[in-house]
Amino acid sequence: MAPSAASPPASVNAGGSRVWPVITAGTSVAVVGFWTILLGLFLGTGDEGRPATATLVAAGLAALATSVAVVALGSRPVWSWAAAGRAVALAGAAFVGGVLLFAEPAPVTATEIGLSVGAVSGLYRKPGHRITSRIVMASVAVVYVWGIVRVAPSLALLVAPVLPFPSVGLADVLSERMLARAT
Repeated sequence: MAPSAASPPASVNAGGSRVWPVITAGTSVAVVGFWTILLGLFLGTGDEGRPATATLVAAGLAALATSVAVVALGSRPVWSWAAAGRAVALAGAAFVGGVLLFAEPAPVTATEIGLSVGAVSGLYRKPGHRITSRIVMASVAVVYVWGIVRVAPSLALLVAPVLPFPSVGLADVLSERMLARAT
């Protein structure tokens, strides 16, 4: 059966055909930012290289903010600088709150919290997408990373920057499927 104008094909989901490439781009920028921060923290363990450490950490934080802005701007049908600014501000506040809450030397969990809040608030939400499913999926990702940090820290360094944006995209896909079943 051919899809009608009222129902988009199954391959177009979670905001349209360009949302998943935007999620991929945002995740790629987040991975670069995350690893830049870790490199800065690693180089800061010695007596030398303090200016390079601050520069790397600042560049990594800027890349994390850019990843949230990429998702917030790229997922919308019409660019909204105000929405991107709100998403970056919320992500920054969540990151600072996560640092204060977890007080880790390498704030992996705080970074996960910040990126998850940025993903929930920044990714364009169509009328059928439920905010509660986004929050639940983002919370599952945060709790998963928090547990992995305690059990296998090396694995957490690989998983943490990859989870926030795809988990919110998956929540949107599941919301659309639930909405389609209800109708």
